Amino acid sequence: MAGWVSVDYAQENHPWQNRSGMTTATTRGDLVKANLKEIIGAVSAGMDYDVFLELSRDGRWSWLFKALIENQETILMIFAKHGVMDAAVGLQGLTQSVTTVPGPGP
Repeated sequence: MAGWVSVDYAQENHPWQNRSGMTTATTRGDLVKANLKEIIGAVSAGMDYDVFLELSRDGRWSWLFKALIENQETILMIFAKHGVMDAAVGLQGLTQSVTTVPGPGP
């Protein structure tokens, strides 16, 4: 739902030249937890080098966290529309965290 808004934005507005298409193809949003008080979602990309793109050069090539920031009003409207949370609450828990997950072996 809201993650897709951010994923679409991230796929279309990254600040780097898309050479292989793999980062764009593996960019996704997941709903981790949702109830009436809390929503935890993740926007991620699946290539090993995506951590570098997101965090290096003082965020010069960052695109995932920026997608959330750029779409926060839309995300809040979606949540409010579905009665998940009061839109006045805002995105108080919005944080940038990076978790690396090993890719498939050879």
